[in-house]
Amino acid sequence: MALGCLVMGLWLLHSQVSMATPAYAQLLEMAGEMSWGAIFLLNGLIHILSLYINGCRWWTPLLRLFACIGSTVLYLSFALGFYLSGPQTTAIPTYLVLGSAMSASCAYRAYVDCITGLRRKYHGIV
Repeated sequence: MALGCLVMGLWLLHSQVSMATPAYAQLLEMAGEMSWGAIFLLNGLIHILSLYINGCRWWTPLLRLFACIGSTVLYLSFALGFYLSGPQTTAIPTYLVLGSAMSASCAYRAYVDCITGLRRKYHGIV
């Protein structure tokens, strides 16, 4: 999921015409293509950083949790934008299932790691 956000951000920042079709109209009303790209890129970088340093500090699962929640919100925003532009597109299930649901699953695993880490830090138990 982290790499997906990073690549999506780079793709949107690379080309200022990838969101030029009418299907992106609602999304472009929320933010411009460069803004979407920067948000996806930043989220992906934070998520990758948190995975890289995972376990080195007690707060790394918390950083992963926030990055996963951010990914979930980003993909839900895209699904909603496509739905508002025309509910017949296949982008809706793609962003809902492949993006939002998988990000939410990652968020749940990060949440469990947060609880485990806090128990270790404060109580010495797992």
